[in-house]
Amino acid sequence: MSTQGLEIDEKKKMQQIHNVVVSNGGVAVLGSNRNVTIGKSDVQLNSKVNKCRETLFVTHPDIDRETLASSKGQRTPGTCEWVCDNPAYQAWFAKESPLLWISGGPGKGKTVLSLFLTEHIKFFCEESGNRLLHFFCRFQHEQYNSPTKLLRSLAYQLLEFSVDGPQISEAFKYLETTERAQQALASLECLWKIFEILLSQPHLPTVYCIIDGIDECHSCDILMRKFQNLCKSRSEGPLALAIIGRDVDVLGRSSYHLAASSQANVSGSQLSEPFRGIRLDPDNEESVNSDIAKFTCSRLEPLTIIDGFNDIRMDVEKTLIKKADGTFLWISFVIHELCNKRTCLQVQEIIRDLPEDLHPIFGRMLHQVDPKYRQSTISILTWVAMTERPLTIAELASAIESDVKDMAERLTICHPFLKLHDDKVLFVHQSAKEYLLRRLHDQDPLLEAFRIIPDRCHATIAKKCLQVLESNLTVHRGHSFGISQAPLFDYATNWWQIHFRHASRDTKLLFDLNRPLYSEGSAIAYYMLALPGVTRSFASTVKTYIASLESLKDDTLSYMSLCLASFHAIMPWLEALLKQKNDKPRTWVIRWRIRGARKTQAGVTPLKLAILGGGDAQTIEFLLSNDFEPWDIGDHNEALEIAANTGQEAAVKLLLDLPATAFDSESKGRSLLASAYSGHKTIVKLLLDNGAHIDYTSVGKMTALARAARAGQIAVVQLLLDRGADIDARNTLHETALIMAAGRGHSAVVELLLARGADSGASDYYGDTALTKAAGGGHFDTAKILLRNGAPVDSQGAEVLTPLIKAAHSGHLDMVELLLDCGAEKETIRGGHGTPLIEAAAEGHVQVMDLLISRGSDIEAQHRLNGTALGSAAYFGELAAMQLLIDRGVEVNMKNAVGKTALICAAMQKQPAAVDLLLQNKAEVDAVDEGGCTALLEAAKNGDLDIVHALLSKGSDPNRRSNSGSIAIIEALMVAGASGLEVGSQLVQRKTAAVCLLDHGADVNLHGSFCHRGLEVLDAPPLIHVASNGWDWAVQLLLERVADCNLRAVAIQSEPEPEPEFEIQPQHVSKPKQKRWKSSSLWKHRKRQVSIQIQEIGLLPTVQRESAVNCTEAGSAIVYASRGGHTSTIRLLLSYGADTSITDNKGQTALAWACKEGFTEIEELVLEHEASRAALSKGPC
Repeated sequence: MSTQGLEIDEKKKMQQIHNVVVSNGGVAVLGSNRNVTIGKSDVQLNSKVNKCRETLFVTHPDIDRETLASSKGQRTPGTCEWVCDNPAYQAWFAKESPLLWISGGPGKGKTVLSLFLTEHIKFFCEESGNRLLHFFCRFQHEQYNSPTKLLRSLAYQLLEFSVDGPQISEAFKYLETTERAQQALASLECLWKIFEILLSQPHLPTVYCIIDGIDECHSCDILMRKFQNLCKSRSEGPLALAIIGRDVDVLGRSSYHLAASSQANVSGSQLSEPFRGIRLDPDNEESVNSDIAKFTCSRLEPLTIIDGFNDIRMDVEKTLIKKADGTFLWISFVIHELCNKRTCLQVQEIIRDLPEDLHPIFGRMLHQVDPKYRQSTISILTWVAMTERPLTIAELASAIESDVKDMAERLTICHPFLKLHDDKVLFVHQSAKEYLLRRLHDQDPLLEAFRIIPDRCHATIAKKCLQVLESNLTVHRGHSFGISQAPLFDYATNWWQIHFRHASRDTKLLFDLNRPLYSEGSAIAYYMLALPGVTRSFASTVKTYIASLESLKDDTLSYMSLCLASFHAIMPWLEALLKQKNDKPRTWVIRWRIRGARKTQAGVTPLKLAILGGGDAQTIEFLLSNDFEPWDIGDHNEALEIAANTGQEAAVKLLLDLPATAFDSESKGRSLLASAYSGHKTIVKLLLDNGAHIDYTSVGKMTALARAARAGQIAVVQLLLDRGADIDARNTLHETALIMAAGRGHSAVVELLLARGADSGASDYYGDTALTKAAGGGHFDTAKILLRNGAPVDSQGAEVLTPLIKAAHSGHLDMVELLLDCGAEKETIRGGHGTPLIEAAAEGHVQVMDLLISRGSDIEAQHRLNGTALGSAAYFGELAAMQLLIDRGVEVNMKNAVGKTALICAAMQKQPAAVDLLLQNKAEVDAVDEGGCTALLEAAKNGDLDIVHALLSKGSDPNRRSNSGSIAIIEALMVAGASGLEVGSQLVQRKTAAVCLLDHGADVNLHGSFCHRGLEVLDAPPLIHVASNGWDWAVQLLLERVADCNLRAVAIQSEPEPEPEFEIQPQHVSKPKQKRWKSSSLWKHRKRQVSIQIQEIGLLPTVQRESAVNCTEAGSAIVYASRGGHTSTIRLLLSYGADTSITDNKGQTALAWACKEGFTEIEELVLEHEASRAALSKGPC
């Protein structure tokens, strides 16, 4: 969208516009603007942005911030403000450093400080036009402790102000379909790629980003390294990142290096430069203690109701501040206890006895729990600490077997360890959970009872989940599962396997195979259907098993148990199954292995599921070493490929240790391709060391080097080149690794391949070079590298698009400028495409057009298919492009190769705004093309009221005939009648267009040609054409306008038309099996454009009819209405005096046709009319 804002005095304040919502890809332009143009590309871009945001959405970031601020309580005035004067913060805020870290221990007020920074920076951004992203990690919330959710939220916020089409479209590809979106949302690497793409937009303002509590997020170390790598490699980029959390000061140490996989694009000098940051303790103790003093003073205010407290308040404050050691959480816990006291003496006793650390404070609180409620408190704390997601009050009550009504009181006993938020029970702070999970044995027996030993507690929770499942989930013999709505059922269903996996191995009861879970009619089949490796065929097998439980064999159920245990890596369960197998007779084992082989054929085996479940090395080794796997070479092949693709190094090593006969001859090669594409360098090395062929190819003839280059896996590319991979190997489309890497903008890979001797001028099957691919994708840095290494700036071949044409079509301004600076040809015409200027005009890329024109591009250049730049812009409704060309002096009435002006093109494609613009600039309203068609005739064919009215208002002749005999009124009536089954405004507009023509002088009795039902061509007045179709509304309209109902048509009979001698041979036509633009919108767009132009614009030369062998006088309106069986039309025509004696060119009257076709009602109607006429003619007896 291009806008030109009104010039406003700088002293005036910005307009304040609120509560504006635009949905469904809409565009809102608010405030004072002029010359506003909204092109279709703007709406399409907004649609992509909205689709991406809908897909990425997790929670609303502003609501998350407000909720967190509410739970933390109002910030004490005057606190946190010192950080704005810190030199490290000021350097970061001024964009002198791309990353700021703020590190502090537990309870040091980091989250409140983060909230303050978001508030402070948000205010600044509102004034400056910069932007703020934020995310607050929370250790107990699945929505806020997942790295994928963090990246989704940041990308969602970035998209709110994204405007750069190429980057948005590139990100959109990852989320375009449901399947792609599901894969992307589950992949940290994919989401990171989307985040990087969005940050690479050239028109972004400064983007401040605050991430609080990153240490509370899973895989926080990986995330920090990724963010560090990003900030080092794009130090001049728009991102200003602040990371707040525990131990994030490692970002300020020169010894904190990136992982090997992350170092590909970062120089050694960059790695050695640490980022500046702020340590809350001990570097800023004075500032933190000042905040502690203000916080303490504020929180002691409620104690002033105690008699005499003001006399001791100063001493209490000094003592608290001294013992707090800069910990806000400590102060909060202590003041919570003080608020329960009623006398100054009690307050002084507590102050005197208080320990000076958080852990002793926690111990003190646990000592104060009433012995009667101690056991239930232990249970509550255990469940809250060990569950995989926060439990609701009802779930927690069910877990500890308590009444829901009593839970509120029980939670009060646990306060201030726990808090209630949105009906979920949470720890008040992460440090409370850490205290309960401490590893060291406590000398105090009471506190030791509260200490949580994970494997025992997992066993306790697993038992409860097992009870819930066994009592609430059973298989019925009628195909369905009985599912209860017990409070804890949802949690048990989704998380039981985690607790099983980590449960203590001596918990025999869990893995007793005589339990209901493992018996006939159990829930095992239910879970088998939900596993990711289950195919339709195996699902059918499971459902068959459910339906026939009477004939259930325990070997089938055991096999399902084995699969389930393997996927979830539950070793105690596997060990129990092994004991069961060893205790069975040999015949049972053989039968079990046969059934297992059948499951293998269906695509589900324990080994495959173990790898899909995460590749637990102990589980895989157990399965292989205990003869659990049915011997099937296909299973080992697939297992190796899955492990290689997902980067499970331990699993790959175990599988490669199997005998060579365990795999087919190509399995290692396929695994090499998978691991190379995924960037698993260590696995690639393992496979090569174990015999995988380095240049192995599979579908598409792509080598491992090509796959790695395509995915931008530079470390793998380096390894493969070092091992001797063929650098110029080609796939079925003749693409080399360099071409694929360039097409996806992997600059580092491109540079490496060129340094190793890759051919920069190599072209693919369609003649596209690496530079052409980079130019089409807008990969500026990649293009610069290629040009620097001698890549040809203009592709060779009459049908091959040049890099400049592709860059201009895609709107990559910087790329177009680069190519022009390197001497690219501006007037090249290739195949089915116009000059760069024509291509840019068709897409509405005004800046690119302006640059090309300023560099001397011919604004009136023509192409046999695409016409002129103005015609292309008009055809696609690109108003800004049209205005630019008009302003630069283009001839408005210039015709293309088939004689069409821009006005005719705009009318043909229903572009009313384009028509208005051309008429305002003196476009010839009645210009005709080679077929004699005018803009009005084209508009009438579309039934476009707006364009018809605009042209008639400018004096267009409504009665002009084309070379083929078409006239506007007939075309308008026919298109309106053809849409008679439609409803709504479109039908009304089409009818109104016909009325508008009549109002402006269209001759109701003028003959015009139209082909009816593909049978014959009639040159007839409008009435005959509409009557033959039975459109009564049109018949009535014409009759009211004094149409002569007895005029006769002329039937035109001619020899069969010869085939046109015209051939279009662009690449995509001569080679139909390959898509010309596989991954570019240009192909889809141009394919549509060419087909439309061939069919509608008239690119096929007009083939003159053979001289008509016979033009005979034919019937009137009533003859053709009778021939079509239109009774109501006959009645209407008769009422206006239609002559029933008129015959057509076959000698048939209306009555004759009715008799011949069996239209009895028409026959009676005509006979009655003729009898009446005869009676009138005789007069009275």
